[in-house]
Formats: sequence, C-alpha cells, structure tokens
Amino acid sequence: MGRAESAVDGVAKLYAQGEFQIDGEEMSAALAGALAAAPGVNAMLVCTPDVICRRAAVTGKGNDKFPAGTIRELPAEIEKSPQVRAVLEERQQVGGRRWRAFVANEYGLFANVSAPLARDGATKAWVIAAVELQNLSKITQELSSRFGTHAFILDGDGSILADQRLADPDALKNGILPLTPLASFGDPVLAGYEARKPEAEFSMERTRDIEIAEIQVEDKDGSASMGRREHLHRHHPQDHRLRRPAVDARRVFQGQSDQ
Repeated sequence: MGRAESAVDGVAKLYAQGEFQIDGEEMSAALAGALAAAPGVNAMLVCTPDVICRRAAVTGKGNDKFPAGTIRELPAEIEKSPQVRAVLEERQQVGGRRWRAFVANEYGLFANVSAPLARDGATKAWVIAAVELQNLSKITQELSSRFGTHAFILDGDGSILADQRLADPDALKNGILPLTPLASFGDPVLAGYEARKPEAEFSMERTRDIEIAEIQVEDKDGSASMGRREHLHRHHPQDHRLRRPAVDARRVFQGQSDQ
C-alpha cells in the first residue's frame, strides 16, 4: 500500500507548494500523474468540506471508447456513498495521513488512504487514493484450490472481506457482495461463526488439521504497525473439526496517522 500513500503525499505536497488550485486544470493533471505513478491504485479523489469530489480513475474493464488502463477524469459531483461521506466527516476532525474503513460499492471493495490539502496552515480539501481489493478474494480462491479447502477472510466487524465466491468476475452482478454479514452470506459454517466458543489464545503447536500463524508488519522506522484485525480461516465442508480459525493475520490497514 506504499504506492497509495506516496500518491496522496505527493499531491498534498504539490498543493502546499502552490502548484495547483482545487478544481483547476492543474489539479486534474496532478491526480492523473499520481495515478500513472502508482500502479495498483484505482482512483484518486479530491473532496472539499461541502462533500463535492473531483476524481480521476483507471478504467478496469475496457471498451471501445476507453481501453482498460485508461486514466479518465470524471466530473465533479456530490459524493453519494455514505461510507465515503463518513470518511470525509471524520477527516474534518483529524489531521495527517490516515487509512480508514473499507468501502464497498457497485465497483467492488476498496481500501482508502487520505491526506489533507493544506496551504498556509489551512486545510481546504482532502486527497484520497482508493485501492481495489479483489486480489484478496483471488488469494482465497487459490488457497482453497491448492489445499482442497475453503479459505476466507473476515474483517474486524465479522463481515466477509474476501472469499472464493467474491473472486468470480460476475460476483457483484449476481449480488455476492463484500462486507456482507456472516449470517447473510449463504455459508452455513460462516452463519454459525458468531456462536463459536472464543479462544483466548491459540497454541502455536502444529496439528494435523490446523496451522496457526501470526503476521506482524513493521513500519519503516521499525515500530510495529497494527491495524484492523483480519481473520483468515479455512474449513472442509465435511469435516466439523476444521470449523476453527486457521490464521490470525493482524495487520491490514493502519487506523493511526502515519505523520
């Protein structure tokens, strides 16, 4: 996610230096340039306190007019997503660069990092980089196929973050959505997950059926970077003994300011 962070930091630095005005042509060029320099980032937004967002986005599925990978400038509009609006409302209370909650919409599941656009000590807007996370579902699909099991990832609130069904290109079209509550996702094991017996800690001993791994990622300065907790599980549909967590992966996106 370092490229997304570099993208928002770069745009914020250009604004602070007076290189562009909000809603000017130079701003559109800055967003397009940040996208071009940050493979894996799907969209860049500049949003003002009135919740109007200007954005540039990378075309996913190509068509005759816009081939895949084309960077498009989109018209300014009032942000309709309640999740993005909540991010913007919170951003008015806090400073620095921050990763915030996932956003799910008709285009997929996104992580987002934002930074204030400030000049002469006054914040005028926020720049946001959005990163699509379908690759997480592709990873669970690969794990499921490789080990003959069912891998999935839950977010910290107990909703589905990634699953092999979400890796299907037509998943969104068919109403299979990320961040769906467990009881509504259509998997009987997941539906009963909240009724499980909580474990205070896992034994690190390797058993025949369950392997436990803990992942901790460090920041550049060597300090631990702990964010929202994600749980990667796997189960065999016909083996009730495997309806327990397999991996506790403790780092996804930071909820604290990096600055």
